[in-house]
Amino acid sequence: MAKINTVRIKSDAFEDGLVINESEYDPEVHELFEAEEAEDPDRPSFDEMTVAQLRAYAEEKELVLEGINAASSKASVISAIKKALEP
Repeated sequence: MAKINTVRIKSDAFEDGLVINESEYDPEVHELFEAEEAEDPDRPSFDEMTVAQLRAYAEEKELVLEGINAASSKASVISAIKKALEP
């Protein structure tokens, strides 16, 4: 299987940036996400994490995820984490 190269770009919707195919990167449209901007550059972005990883992250950060239960979707968990991280 061929490897697809990717890059992380800045995104208003994702605090840890957004991963796109390197071939789709356009410096006139996109701005690269710099690793030092991330809280932990070794941690995958929220959209790359599984629901279990997201829940573990929230627990580690002692975040209260309002409205989240065992049946909540990944998108709902991400949204709740982002809300809990707001100042």
